[in-house]
Parts: sequence; structure tokens; C-alpha cells
Amino acid sequence: MKKLVIILAIVVTILAINKEEKIVIPKEAIRFRVIANSNEEQDQTLKKKVVDMACENAKISLENEFELIKKDEKKTIDANNELKEKLGLEVLDRIEIFDNSNLFGTFNVSGMVVFVNEIKKKNEYRKFKISINKNDDYGTMKEVIYRRYFRVLRDNLTKPDLIIVDGGIGQIKIASDVITSLGLNIPVIG
Repeated sequence: MKKLVIILAIVVTILAINKEEKIVIPKEAIRFRVIANSNEEQDQTLKKKVVDMACENAKISLENEFELIKKDEKKTIDANNELKEKLGLEVLDRIEIFDNSNLFGTFNVSGMVVFVNEIKKKNEYRKFKISINKNDDYGTMKEVIYRRYFRVLRDNLTKPDLIIVDGGIGQIKIASDVITSLGLNIPVIG
């Protein structure tokens, strides 16, 4: 059991070091084998120092991780609130983002990424195979937006508060026209 604790302490310390955090390791901690003629009391003292130091390093590392998570979360929330304010939206809980792509003008595909309450929802991501087999970005955008929101209406799925399309004014206009033709009132930006 003692060996397991020491090994765990060493692993935690090594992980903390690999994250390039500023953690001081005393010389005693580097010696893991005790000299044959040292007494058992010195062994226990050294082992305790290593375990205590590893626990302290793990605590510092965990606190640093939580601090980074809090900062990232605050940045995301602030960005979402700023976007909501600039667009004049009351609610901005669900965002759907579309991008079109092709391979040398053929094999058109579109992708949809979803954010709910500032969090990526990978299980709601979608890839659309496009029936138009030529380099027509507007036609591709029209098809993918129609297919997505026709299905939203048909299957009574959750509607987004905002649609973002990767493209310029032409793609935004096409997407807005399709949304309007389906009787939806969802803002579209790009």
C-alpha cells in the first residue's frame, strides 16, 4: 500500500511538471531509493516528504485548472452577452452555424455546428451531402438551410435563436430568404 501511495505521488508530481507549472521539487524528492545503511525512520520521513509534496503539487495544479476553466467560461459568457446586445436579441441560448465546402468544385458538403448556452453540442452537429454537384455556393446554402429548417418544422425540433452562415452578403440573403419562405423569424448573420 505504501509503495502505491508513493508511486501515485510521483505520478501526480510528474504530471504537474509536464504541465510546465512552477512547482519546486526539493532534492530529497528526487531520491526514490533509500541508501541501504539508512535507518527506517529516515525512509519514512523521506517518503512522507515526497507524498506531502506531491499532494501539495496536485492541489496547486487542480486550483490552476479550475482558475483557467473559470476564466474561459467568463470570456465565453461575456462574448455571448456582447453578441446578444449588439444584435438586439432578448435571448441567445441556441446558435446554429453553417459552412459549405467542396473539393475542386465538386463533391459539395455543408456542416452545421450547434452551441447551446455557450457550450458546443457535438451530438447535434450535422453534415449535409448536397445534391448540386457543381461549385454553386449560393445553391448549396439554399439547399442546406431549406433542408435543415424544413426538418425543424416537420419534426418540431428546437429552433435556434441565431443562425450564422460562413459567407458574405449573398449567402446571408439566401439563408434569410429561405428562413422567411418557411415562415420562421430567426436572425441570420455572417
